[in-house]
Amino acid sequence: RVFASGTGGTAGGGIGGGGTGGTAGGGIGGGGSGGMAGSGGTGGGPNCEAAAWCKLATAPLSAAQTAVNRSDNSVWVAGKFTQAITFGSTTLTPAAGGSWALLHYDVNGTLLGAFKTADGAVESPSIAALAVDNAGGVYVFTGAFSGTITLPTSTTPATLTAGSTGESADSALIKLDSDGRYLWGFSFKTSDNGELVPGYVDASGSRLALAFKIGSSVQLNQVGVGTKGTGALTGDAAQQGDVAIVVVDSGNGAFQWAKSFGSTLEQTPKCVALDSSGDVLVGGEYDKTLNFNPGSPGAELGSGEEERRAFTAKLAGATGAHTWSKSFGAGAYTETNVLSCALDSSRSDLFLTGRFNSATQSFGGPAITNPNVGDGLSYTYIAHLSNAGAHVYSAGAPYFAASIAGDGAGAYSVGSLQSAPVDFGGGALSGTVVAKYSSTGTHQDSQALAATSSVGISVAVGASNVPFAFRNSATPAQTEVWRHQP
Repeated sequence: RVFASGTGGTAGGGIGGGGTGGTAGGGIGGGGSGGMAGSGGTGGGPNCEAAAWCKLATAPLSAAQTAVNRSDNSVWVAGKFTQAITFGSTTLTPAAGGSWALLHYDVNGTLLGAFKTADGAVESPSIAALAVDNAGGVYVFTGAFSGTITLPTSTTPATLTAGSTGESADSALIKLDSDGRYLWGFSFKTSDNGELVPGYVDASGSRLALAFKIGSSVQLNQVGVGTKGTGALTGDAAQQGDVAIVVVDSGNGAFQWAKSFGSTLEQTPKCVALDSSGDVLVGGEYDKTLNFNPGSPGAELGSGEEERRAFTAKLAGATGAHTWSKSFGAGAYTETNVLSCALDSSRSDLFLTGRFNSATQSFGGPAITNPNVGDGLSYTYIAHLSNAGAHVYSAGAPYFAASIAGDGAGAYSVGSLQSAPVDFGGGALSGTVVAKYSSTGTHQDSQALAATSSVGISVAVGASNVPFAFRNSATPAQTEVWRHQP
């Protein structure tokens, strides 16, 4: 095949800010590529071969979070910035403590909007999690903050004020419209010297679910547009943290229910999702014991001495009542953790990925063997469970997985190789790798997106099972958006 050659246009001041593409080469095709973070023009757009991963955009934001709208495959990127940045004709200027930017791209990487969504009077918090719904609502779960966050609305700016004292700090849940304007929100007020670790957020239908870790009592202080309620959660302040789950109405932020689960050691949620019926699925890891149905001692998940186990649980979306819960581990002095989990594209089955350091590990099916155990190293697993918690498949993976997403036919997993290249079957790969597994756990395809590893990476599946991958790098601070070409 022959591809066009040509020089890209003049660099722009930001994404999509460049000039026109270069002159078409003598072969088949058009002008050069451009429009990415000011590195080229807008004439050719991303020059992507069919059935290959293609970088659609580069967003100069620090520690950004990402989300994909499953209805139209548009991509949202939200993160913090401390210096003025320009996107096309839009320049965003931060407050003294930094501000948030919210970027919206279509499926082809065209910038649809760039918004400054918050200023911090003391210090603008980081964005810990991001979710979007099919109607264009954007949900931001913040890191800890003190002082006041100022948010734009269609009229007078709104504020969220931290209410904690002592050494503690608050987090917040905020809903924005598709233009980055504040609709409603509430802060999480912790007790003095308490702990609240922001976690994960998922929006589906009329519900919004949060999962996070708490170390003491937490009060939900809701403010903004719509009818609100309040709620309180109590964790184990004397120990290392409990699992907290909060469900609110995604339309107006009205409180529905909140529950905490834990024991005398550490319990940490690592993901939360709402299935097609609006029920809550949560995954994570724990030490000692964990019971999602405290009234039934027989439902308690146990562990061995000095053992950390992975857990998954399903709770009724309307009430938080226990439906089922499972744990996975290999006995005393072993560790099985969860790094990421996600539902498939029909929002039914659950995919998990993480690491285990035992010789073998089972998720309800055939045991996975750890080839690294002789070196004292852990091994990556991928597990597929049905909506009822039954084992569908599980397999090992020869890299350090960071994220997983399910489509209608299997699972996509993203990993960052930290040592020697690994051959998945199509040649040795290193750096940031995306791998596809079939519905039975068989490796189908893998590709390196970049030659070097990244600070943080994730994967998502949008409409028509189109997969996306994201990379966060520290130097320079930026987020890359990749898409697999249909």
